[in-house]
Amino acid sequence: MSWITVNDDEEKMWDVSPIGGELYQGLAGISLFYHYLYKLTNEKKYKKYRDYSYNMSMKIGMTSKYNSGLQGFASLLYPSLKVLESGPGRKYKQGIQEVYTFLDKSIDVYSGVDWMHGKSSVIELLMLAYEYNKDEEYLYLATRYAQRVLNEIKKTNIISGLGGLSHGYSGLATTFTKIGYLTKREDLLDFGLDMLSKDQQLFDEKVNGWKDLRKEDMSPSHYWCHGSVGIGLSRLKMIKYLDDVNLGLLKDIKLAKNALDKLDKPLNDDCLCHGNMGIADFYLELYLYTNKTEHYEKALSIGQYVLKNKKENKFNIVEFDGFLPIGLFKGLAGIGYEFLRIVNPQNVPSVLILN
Repeated sequence: MSWITVNDDEEKMWDVSPIGGELYQGLAGISLFYHYLYKLTNEKKYKKYRDYSYNMSMKIGMTSKYNSGLQGFASLLYPSLKVLESGPGRKYKQGIQEVYTFLDKSIDVYSGVDWMHGKSSVIELLMLAYEYNKDEEYLYLATRYAQRVLNEIKKTNIISGLGGLSHGYSGLATTFTKIGYLTKREDLLDFGLDMLSKDQQLFDEKVNGWKDLRKEDMSPSHYWCHGSVGIGLSRLKMIKYLDDVNLGLLKDIKLAKNALDKLDKPLNDDCLCHGNMGIADFYLELYLYTNKTEHYEKALSIGQYVLKNKKENKFNIVEFDGFLPIGLFKGLAGIGYEFLRIVNPQNVPSVLILN
């Protein structure tokens, strides 16, 4: 089971080609969407689509050029774990073991350090696997990956200097504070806190957001990949296991909310990565943290806006020669996934922070 869809090519342009196997824009992400669609509807055809797309993702996932928890074979850990949380599944247990073996063998392959393309999101998923199965080998492998990240940063100074979750300081802060917390290793925790501090230094009250150093004017972005959505989500994840005394996590959450509340118009894309549904995800996580219905109502209003503004039965996402992206973070599956979250936020987790 596969699709022809819109993908990024090597020059960061758009092209039409067969879908990949990974979570971010590939079959693993579509499998995750069908899993929760099946859970919420009990329609067995969605279970079948989930399994078909997962099986194909296992076959082609190793072809990815990235070793990342979002865009590589490692990303298959996430749908595998989510399915197993709902009940037994031999192929999904086997998938976890295959990914573990792959990660153990490929630890020395250079792959960057950020969430999107690098090892930080691999560490995040290995910790998630450890929390699920309590197998210390997964936490040990996560620790080895964390050490590789530190070594690569020390050797190459590869940190981008960007704020935000997918490419910047927030992703490293989220991952390293958690692994430091789980392993009680102060060096890992301290590195995570240093990344948090660097991220916080990019906030500028004058522009009501975190400066985007990719831009000449450094104006803030309000996306998951860059800016207030990802930063706010990272703090909502971190505050679950860190004592917020003197860390400023709650302050950052309020700053992110304030920045998003004051947007003068919706974004010009509906996707999870850099669109309106990513903003909805932040408000849903804020609702789950505070239990204040006003945040849920904000997420609901965004979902209603996205539905109302469909044009010719199409959502506002990149289209290329009549083909629409169907993946999780930039396409139709992600929009559908967020609608499922809006219907049942307690039982459909935020994939944007790999909850």
